[in-house]
Amino acid sequence: MNLWDFLTESFNAVQAALFEACVLPALRSLGLMAYSEPAFNGVEFFLLGLIEIAVLYALLRPMELWFPAENRDEHSAIAQSRRTDIAYTLLHRLGGFALISFALLVPVLDFLEAELRVFGLVRYQLDTLLGLSAH
Repeated sequence: MNLWDFLTESFNAVQAALFEACVLPALRSLGLMAYSEPAFNGVEFFLLGLIEIAVLYALLRPMELWFPAENRDEHSAIAQSRRTDIAYTLLHRLGGFALISFALLVPVLDFLEAELRVFGLVRYQLDTLLGLSAH
């Protein structure tokens, strides 16, 4: 087993454990098991975001300490903007915006698709349009 295989298997094990321990019970209790596959992918997005934040911090924090571009006063407006940047980065990299978009758009799109089906319009699949599907 090489290093890449070890890292991949470790990542997959952590993803499965986090999904089974935290996300799956929440989905069951809320009656949202139909969204278990997107939630599993969301856990992967979250973990990749954690890794990305760790790499960004490991690379950029030493550079910021060695070559500061701004004043280090904790009470200045720059310090407030730094906290805002950190909050935005965490929200973005950990999937907060994707989760909000999913929660807001899925019910609307499901409703629109159901209404279009009432009028006889169905969603076509690309393989069906190209004649690649058996259906």
